[in-house]
Amino acid sequence: VDSVQDQEETVYTNQRWAQDWAYFNRVAKLRSAILMSALWTVGGGYECSDRVKVILDRIQGNGKQTFLDILFNMDVCAKVGQDSYSEIVKDEETGELLNLKILDPGTISKVFYRNGMIKEYRQTIPAPSKGILNRIKNIFTKDAYITFKPEDIFTLTNDCYAASMHGVSIPQSMEKIILADDENFNVMQKLTRFQAVPFIIFKVKSDNTTTINTFKANIRQAREKNEDLIIPDDENLLSWETVSVSPSSI
Repeated sequence: VDSVQDQEETVYTNQRWAQDWAYFNRVAKLRSAILMSALWTVGGGYECSDRVKVILDRIQGNGKQTFLDILFNMDVCAKVGQDSYSEIVKDEETGELLNLKILDPGTISKVFYRNGMIKEYRQTIPAPSKGILNRIKNIFTKDAYITFKPEDIFTLTNDCYAASMHGVSIPQSMEKIILADDENFNVMQKLTRFQAVPFIIFKVKSDNTTTINTFKANIRQAREKNEDLIIPDDENLLSWETVSVSPSSI
């Protein structure tokens, strides 16, 4: 179990976020399943008092999002990236909820006390580029971060069990299946191509590098463009052999 260590504070950052986010965007079946699951979870809406509804209707996220949009987004991100986060924006005087601002899970770290309680959240701020560094006085030598109190962050976690500091992403659970499916797809793609465009061994009766390279370039261009190829009528120059490839022959 990826749990809190016996030290003053334990910091956890999801190092898999970029990888799992790529799986989500690249694997159509995985993406569809996660989106449909989130739609099932959030699609029914919510029930609340009239007073709370007025508050939730006022939430706009990045300016163009509804409260349900934010919930849907966070549910998807939790399934893809273990946990999802939104900053809880409140009125400083009344403490009333004003907004929920979605945060990038890849920039968030959880900080735990020794006793397993969350101390704070940290959001990494990338260091300025060299061009900017030349124009500012306060130079950062590494990535900086801003902190949030636990009560200032709304969190959704996917499948967090035992004393783990984080959830488990669906792409992480399915990684072997995803990679195997990818490998199978690539193999079948090659087999299909070989069946549609036969693999041909050309035997050029010459050891002249320039002659061979010129012939290779002409053949490649003709095959890619499906064009006719004209070569000298010389049986002593060239012969060929077509190789058929099929799954049963492997």
